[in-house]
Amino acid sequence: MVWIVLMVVLVGALAATKLVPRGYLRLSAVSVVVGLMVLLTAGRSIKVIKAGEVAVVRTFGDITGQRGEGLGMIAPWQTIHRESIRVQSARFEEVTAFSAETQDVFATIEINYRVEDRAVQDLLRNVGENWFDVLIDGRLQNFFKEETVKFETDAVAPNRETIRRATQQQLSASLEPFSIEITELLIVNVTFSPEYIQSIEDKQIATQNALKAVEEVAITRAEANKERERARGVRDATVIEAEGVEQANRLINSSLTPEVLQYLAINQFNDDVTIALVPSGEGLLLDPSSFVSPIEP
Repeated sequence: MVWIVLMVVLVGALAATKLVPRGYLRLSAVSVVVGLMVLLTAGRSIKVIKAGEVAVVRTFGDITGQRGEGLGMIAPWQTIHRESIRVQSARFEEVTAFSAETQDVFATIEINYRVEDRAVQDLLRNVGENWFDVLIDGRLQNFFKEETVKFETDAVAPNRETIRRATQQQLSASLEPFSIEITELLIVNVTFSPEYIQSIEDKQIATQNALKAVEEVAITRAEANKERERARGVRDATVIEAEGVEQANRLINSSLTPEVLQYLAINQFNDDVTIALVPSGEGLLLDPSSFVSPIEP
């Protein structure tokens, strides 16, 4: 449309050159106007298509063709829409889903995708230039939800690879009719609601406290067992000692004859003792005269 307007203006300018007197000045004016028309037409018609791109040609809005990479020509009144056919990457932040217990699950997902060059015209014609938002965004979130809800909340993260693989398979199958290939799908991160994360932390703290209490009970029980064993050892030693004393006394008692007792009593006297008193009625242990030292003349 812009080219047409410019051409109309330049044609008018070319017609106006007739008002210029014949000669060099008119020739120069005509040359300038014609040169501008050629440059504008060439600029609108010659297109350089980069590697990994295709150019969809539109004629007054309708798709009428396609140009591959390299140097391409179109009519000056036509326009092109460039579309990449290389592998591209897209990142989805906080894709929302639910676990089997309806706990919120949030994920960051990245995909790599590409469009086949032969399908670009049909894709733009049937879906539109915003085909990515229409075909991929909604499908990705829906399939991720379908897979995540199959697992309990605490099993979502351990089964991330299973969820990833199933989501990619479903997404690829749904986009195949549009010649869109999902070359890779990655679940970069999985997280949960702050309330659930706090409950997990509280549970871990409670578990740690319980384990600590069990350890303390075990330590107390071990110390009690140790003290009990020590007391048992002291008791056994005392019993053994008492039994030894009892046995010794029994042996001593069985060996105490009257003669032995007299002998032991005599051994208790001091060498300086010359008189010994004994209980009445018990008889003399020895002849009293034996205690009297002889008087020297």
